[in-house]
Amino acid sequence: TRNEEGEARLLRHVDQALTNATDAGQMATMARLESMKGRFQDNKALLEGAIVRAESSGDRLAEALTAANYGGHLGNNGQFEASLGHFERAIDILGSEGEHLRQAIYMAGGGRCFSARAGKLDQALVFAGRVREVAAALNNAELQAWCAMEAEPYYYRGLWDEAVLAAEEALPVAWEISEWGVAFF
Repeated sequence: TRNEEGEARLLRHVDQALTNATDAGQMATMARLESMKGRFQDNKALLEGAIVRAESSGDRLAEALTAANYGGHLGNNGQFEASLGHFERAIDILGSEGEHLRQAIYMAGGGRCFSARAGKLDQALVFAGRVREVAAALNNAELQAWCAMEAEPYYYRGLWDEAVLAAEEALPVAWEISEWGVAFF
């Protein structure tokens, strides 16, 4: 099918980029590419190798990306506690590197999501609150849309009014900017 052809073409480009990064000795780039390929293919071994490569490269942003991608893999495979540890690491690294927008994106996605699904609702709400603060400070529509996801931990707690309010405040922004991952959650 057309989708399979597109995916095969995408993987060929990633493999070529990996070859080029290997030839150039670009460890951090190799780690990023392996991590993205591992996430796309749901390949645990490739994701674990990317983490090791990122750590040995000394590139803190590569470490954050590989940790988050591995955390996403673990979370999507029901390993919420383990996933959360990797997202916390990525969030900490991004904060120490001054990457506040990316840090908030990781808090809004994996941090909040896998905290809630691991039963750590207080932590999920802390992440959601921090995302709301950064969204307001940066006036960032993407983060403002992601504030709708604060409804999830409220829902798990049975706090229906708070869940509805979080969704009602942020979903119009999600629709306006076509942030479909939020709008169709």
